[in-house]
Amino acid sequence: MGRYNFYEIFSINQSSGLITPRFTVSVSGIRFIAGVVVSPGITFGGINLYNYIGKDIAGNWNATTRELEFLGFYNQ
Repeated sequence: MGRYNFYEIFSINQSSGLITPRFTVSVSGIRFIAGVVVSPGITFGGINLYNYIGKDIAGNWNATTRELEFLGFYNQ
């Protein structure tokens, strides 16, 4: 298990505020590939990512598939 900063995993379009994963991520078994756009109000595997901007994320990194499985979020 590792600790990853939100901005290492996602990019945010400064003009539109849309969030995009930089590589494949898996949340609650739902996979999102790089380039998928997450809009405000849309849940990502049941999680509203906009509530966690700037937070750290606990996850398991698979170097072979270049995929991060979310395990949870840190408060600070």
